[in-house]
Amino acid sequence: MAVAFLDVDVDAVHQAILTHEREIGLIDVKIQGLMQSVRRLQFQKDLHNAEIRKCKGKITLASRLPPEILAYIFELCVLDGRTRTPLIVSHVCSSWRIAATTPTVWSHVYINLDSRYPCQRTQLWLRNSRQTLLTIEIEINADTSQLKSTVEVLLAEIWRWKTLILKSSSLDPVNQVLRLCDSPASHLRSIEISVSQEFLSAMDGLDDNPHDLMGLHALSAKAPLFQTLRIHRSLVPGRHSLPPSITDLTLQLTDHDAPTILHSMSSVLRLLGELPNLEVLALEMPSRENQSFLLDAQNGHQSLNFDGGP
Repeated sequence: MAVAFLDVDVDAVHQAILTHEREIGLIDVKIQGLMQSVRRLQFQKDLHNAEIRKCKGKITLASRLPPEILAYIFELCVLDGRTRTPLIVSHVCSSWRIAATTPTVWSHVYINLDSRYPCQRTQLWLRNSRQTLLTIEIEINADTSQLKSTVEVLLAEIWRWKTLILKSSSLDPVNQVLRLCDSPASHLRSIEISVSQEFLSAMDGLDDNPHDLMGLHALSAKAPLFQTLRIHRSLVPGRHSLPPSITDLTLQLTDHDAPTILHSMSSVLRLLGELPNLEVLALEMPSRENQSFLLDAQNGHQSLNFDGGP
């Protein structure tokens, strides 16, 4: 069957299509021009917003504080445990960056040996603290591979040490640090030692414990101002382990795996007898467990219980 096509001017239709396509092309050109104008306007808007933020920043209290006040606030942040404060505040604004250059802001040198590049971090803090006195805090956990090299970096500035804080999961690294401190520490006043894990039986800590603090006597001989000592352990320090120059002693007997920890009362009395200059003694107990002290009577041990609860 033959199909009859409608009589349509095909050439005219093609011409109409070309005309519309040309118009669309012209419209696209105009759109591109308008989009470029929008982008330029958006860029100008962003510039103005940035200037507005700068203007607002100039009238905020934080930016109007004197640098010495800002520096003091930054120091408090560091003491509160925010050890990266000097680095963070340096990126806030120019006034904070100026305040962060104050040497005392960098005077708390915190080193976690499990973190990356402890030596480089230590060098940065020592350099920025310039000549100010230092609080040295070393946290030692699983990785001790860089302990010696990091301590050697610190020892170059031992004459600036004011406070030494050693926090370790075991006692051996603490003793290693103390033995390395063989140079004069003319400004060292205070040492704090914390040992979190000590797997000894109760009776091992009564007096002559072979796993006790070593090196405090030698360090004390080179630190004439060293008089304050704080120890956080599960055991009372052993015989002759503390230097007689101590005037302020804090013993914090930490939590232990055993439900009851036995301590010798005579070991505490012996400790007091070895510290003739002692003026202040603080003995702290864990808050969750009873503590038993042996009185060491001649005919067998008698016990005295201290309740560490609130």
